[in-house]
Amino acid sequence: MPRLVHLAPASRRRGIERSGIRGESTQVYTGNKEPETLSRAVFAMPILPDFSVTYQWLRELRRWHHERMLAVHFVAPSDEDVWVGRYNKPHEKVSLGAAVRRVTEDPAGNEIILTRSIRKNEIASVRELTQLVGWTETPEPSTFDCLCRMCVRAGTPDLMRRVRAAFERHVLEARQALESDDVVRALSRLDLPLERARGRLTPDKLLAFVRSPERDVRRVATSLLGNFKWAAVETALAARLRDEYGSVREAAVRAMIRSGGVRRAHAHVAKVSDDLVTSTFVEHLEYGHDIDTSARLLTEIARSGSSQVVSRVARAAAELMRDDEASHVTRALLSSLRPGT
Repeated sequence: MPRLVHLAPASRRRGIERSGIRGESTQVYTGNKEPETLSRAVFAMPILPDFSVTYQWLRELRRWHHERMLAVHFVAPSDEDVWVGRYNKPHEKVSLGAAVRRVTEDPAGNEIILTRSIRKNEIASVRELTQLVGWTETPEPSTFDCLCRMCVRAGTPDLMRRVRAAFERHVLEARQALESDDVVRALSRLDLPLERARGRLTPDKLLAFVRSPERDVRRVATSLLGNFKWAAVETALAARLRDEYGSVREAAVRAMIRSGGVRRAHAHVAKVSDDLVTSTFVEHLEYGHDIDTSARLLTEIARSGSSQVVSRVARAAAELMRDDEASHVTRALLSSLRPGT
C-alpha cells in the first residue's frame, strides 16, 4: 500500500488525530467543458526519496491557510481510483499505484486527489516539519524577491523596508491590472509580506479591493485583512459578513478569527442570521485548540441557531468529545449538544 502525505493546517491537528482527514468539496478539471465536482476530496503526494519534492506544496499552501502546516502520513490501497495531474492542467482518473508512478516520473506541480475522507486507522503519523520547503506561485524558477524566513531572517536590519517595498509593489500591480484574475494574482502575492509585517502595516490601501464589485477580488482582499490589527479591520470585516457571496462571507469569518480571536469574531457572527457564516465559525471551533472555549461558544450558538446550525453544532460537539483532554465540565456541555440529549 503506497504511503502518502497530506499537508494540513496545524489548527486541525486534534480533529485529524481524533477522526482522520475529512475530505472537502472541490472541482477537478478533466479537459471537458465542465469540471467534475467531488463531494469528498483529499489532496496528497507520495512519500518520495527527495524531501523537497515530497513536500513541494508546503509554502504555497501555507500562503493560503495563514498558519503552520503539518505532514499527515497515511496509507491507501494501490488499486483505489484517484485523480492525478498538474494543478493547472487536466487531471486523469487512474489507480493510486499508477498515480504514484506518474508523480515520481514528473513531480513538479503534480498532485493526487483521493475521492474520500481518510479514516483514523489509515493514518500512520502526524508530524511537524520545517516551513521553509517548497515553491510559491509556480514550481518553475521565478524572479520575484522572496521574503521567506530563509531568505530574509528575523532581525535583518532592512526587513521592514523590504516588506513595505513588496507591499507597495503588489498593491500597485493590483491597481494597474485590467482583468479581475490579474488583480487576484497580484493581491495573492501580498500574503507573505503581510505575514512578515506582523501587523505593522495599515490596511488602508486594501480597503478599496474589499469593496470591489468582483467577487474573487473581494474574497482575496477580505482574507488578507486577517493579517492586520483588529481595530483597523473590524468594521470592514463585519460588513463582509453580509456579502452576497458565500465565499466572501466565509473569508470574512476566518479573517476575523485570525485578527481578533474567536471571542471577538463570535460577537459579530452572533449578530448575523446566516447559516453559512455560523457554520464556518463552528467548523473553526471544531478544530480549535481551546476546547473549553469552543464548548461554551457552541452552547451559545445552539440556543439561537436554525435547525441546520444546531445539527452542525451537534457534529462538532461529537468530534470534540473524542478529545481526552476535555474537562468534566466541558464534556457535560458537549454532551448536552448531541442529538437525543
